[in-house]
Amino acid sequence: MNEHKDTCLYAPSICPVPDCNYEGFTGWWSRHFLREHRSSAKRFGYEQSFQLYLKRYEPFLALLGQDGHLFLLNNCADTMGNCLSIVCLRPGNLKWKFYYDLMAFGRESSVQLKASVMNFKDWKDFDNNKYAFLLIPNNFLYSDVMPLTILIRKITSYDV
Repeated sequence: MNEHKDTCLYAPSICPVPDCNYEGFTGWWSRHFLREHRSSAKRFGYEQSFQLYLKRYEPFLALLGQDGHLFLLNNCADTMGNCLSIVCLRPGNLKWKFYYDLMAFGRESSVQLKASVMNFKDWKDFDNNKYAFLLIPNNFLYSDVMPLTILIRKITSYDV
């Protein structure tokens, strides 16, 4: 029963957007974001880098994969700067693994992180301080907007 709960697409989860009371199945997250939070979502294709601009104090941005997977670009403002990471809201134990490259551009240089995507069934289980993240120092940026380039790769268990 516990293994089923960890992998079930119909396990309920709560929306991470403040003031949104939606609680729904993990497998329906992409549909919910496209309907209710379109301005907080960006579609992307695997193996294709894309650029976006994240506001310094925006807590996250939803990234919608071409196959319906929901990723969150997390932004945790800290006294030293901003900590960015990418996670996937889905049950674990599926046949895919995801990896990402995240690059932020500053005044005269860039910083980059290459990491595997952690899977979370529920947004409340995520703690940015426990997983790989990219620290963007406060004096690195030239405005309150962070220019980013992201590449997410989807690898099947057969590729590993």
